[in-house]
Amino acid sequence: MERGSAKHGARLDEQRRNRPGGSAGMTPADVQRRSNLAKWLHGGDFPADRSQLIARAEAVHAPEAVVEAVRSLPDVRFANISEVAQALGLGVEPRRG
Repeated sequence: MERGSAKHGARLDEQRRNRPGGSAGMTPADVQRRSNLAKWLHGGDFPADRSQLIARAEAVHAPEAVVEAVRSLPDVRFANISEVAQALGLGVEPRRG
């Protein structure tokens, strides 16, 4: 007999299994890319434009994939990492709280 999680129940467990990446609009790959982006760009001042984000990524010796992603951004100011992720075509996590 298959049982659901003692914490959540079978219905919620099923909903979570059917929602890739754990957040609406985000695949597991998007979640990983966004997490990696945030890891390397955290601590930078926002709002920031593309050149500031490139400088930040290079200053912290981010992997080339991250630097290239930042270089591909449009030349606009970003208020936060969420806006950067959206500009890169990543999904966004819904706000909680």
